[in-house]
Amino acid sequence: MLRAAALCLLTTLPAGAETPLAPDPGTAAFVRANVIGTLYHEFGHALIDTGVLPVPDAEEDAADALSVLLIDRLWSDDEASALIRQIAGAYFLFDARDRGRRDQTWQDSHSLDLQRYYTFVCLFYGADPEAREGLADELDLPVERRESCPEEYQMANDTLGEMLADMPPQDYGPRLRLVVPPDRDALTTLVAAEVRRLNGEYGLRVPVDVTVEPCGEANAFYDPRAKRIVMCSEYADDLATLYREQPD
Repeated sequence: MLRAAALCLLTTLPAGAETPLAPDPGTAAFVRANVIGTLYHEFGHALIDTGVLPVPDAEEDAADALSVLLIDRLWSDDEASALIRQIAGAYFLFDARDRGRRDQTWQDSHSLDLQRYYTFVCLFYGADPEAREGLADELDLPVERRESCPEEYQMANDTLGEMLADMPPQDYGPRLRLVVPPDRDALTTLVAAEVRRLNGEYGLRVPVDVTVEPCGEANAFYDPRAKRIVMCSEYADDLATLYREQPD
């Protein structure tokens, strides 16, 4: 039942999404949502590295939690729910694809994909349990796990959320800086829109560059030495392949 619910993804783009990341709307929505979620995750790493979010350990989990908080804060409830469906679906699909490489996955600093799936859904549900009960049912969040979700959300909001509140936007202060042409391609156009969205809400202690470039692998990462978020062009291609090759 989990598989069926997790892969019941919206095939329409949230409002205001005109950038065609794939020729078919289902793939485009999936890629778009996961690029946004990943950019927010890497933004979390940048905030941790620059001292805005002092997280001593479990940095990957904190970055995941921050991405949920940002989706919940920056998007309408319908749009946020659509993004959560797609991103949760990606965790499920990555888990299915990577089961043959489980020995490598255990070495990863991230939690396992299914752990990330449940925690991601739990945090979003916990922000508004009454309104999001149907989404929790759709994504098969276990009833026993739901009991702790409001508390899990509140803990994340009390730490990460309060720190976000102390980052007002700045007209001339440090911010995210896109260092490639914003209309170079569909992926860069999407990233540029999200850079503008984040800059409109949050100011930084130091500038952080954002670039979209080929990396030779499907990846996205924050480089603490260069203070730079890199969104690899191969990552969007890999997401499209993941969606198209999902099991029936």
